[in-house]
Amino acid sequence: MKLKNISLSLLTLGLLAALAVTTALAKDKLEAKAKVSKADAGKTALAKVPGGKVESSELEEENGKLIWSFDIATKGSKDITEIAVDAITGEIVDVAIETPADQAKEKEADDAEAKAKKDATKSGESDEAEVKITMDKVPAAVQQAVKTHATDAQIKGIEESDVDGTKVIEFDIEKNGKASEIAFRPDGKLFSTEEEVALTDCPEAVQKTIAKISKGATAGKPEKVVQEGKTSYEIIIEKKGEKTEYTISSKGKVTDKEEVGKE
Repeated sequence: MKLKNISLSLLTLGLLAALAVTTALAKDKLEAKAKVSKADAGKTALAKVPGGKVESSELEEENGKLIWSFDIATKGSKDITEIAVDAITGEIVDVAIETPADQAKEKEADDAEAKAKKDATKSGESDEAEVKITMDKVPAAVQQAVKTHATDAQIKGIEESDVDGTKVIEFDIEKNGKASEIAFRPDGKLFSTEEEVALTDCPEAVQKTIAKISKGATAGKPEKVVQEGKTSYEIIIEKKGEKTEYTISSKGKVTDKEEVGKE
């Protein structure tokens, strides 16, 4: 999260990478909990709107319930029917009609939220709370756990952080000139690791995706991120002065991308 070979601030990149990883992880966790597939939930939703077409869909948690939400358009009407389907039972739990005026208000709110997040990123702020600490403030279980990964001399920084609601202790480590990052839960359980890797060390599917998205552009060094057992790869691609960070699954699928700055 803080190992990019580019001119952006290390802290800003760390926050951006954390956001990308946690977003992808949260999505995967939700999908793993769903007992009703998106396809089946979509059929249920469309049965409620004859002749309708799904414009967008999303899996989210609302008031403790896992919900598939579908925006359905109908030919000849500018209204959007929003249908919520319980991802556990498959039952329709809500139906709402959005007029063009409602849609405009929602877009305005989404744009405002996106701008606020972008402004926060530029200023080095984030929803993640990061506080630099010293080893004497680290829980005993974590002190013991990190010893298996690095000596005191190899630890270059320690931060107490909140990643998508999970409290972790992050360590910046340098071994033999190579930087990496490792994070633990307060009970000493490993949460995530991150390190720069050679392109040839990435899975073939990831290499192909990087080659495709970096065509005619400049690619930074990929990073391998393992968070709670799930592996992904992050890389920054620069094209025409614009830098975009991509998160790629081990199967080569782009799971997230975000503009991180311009020259």
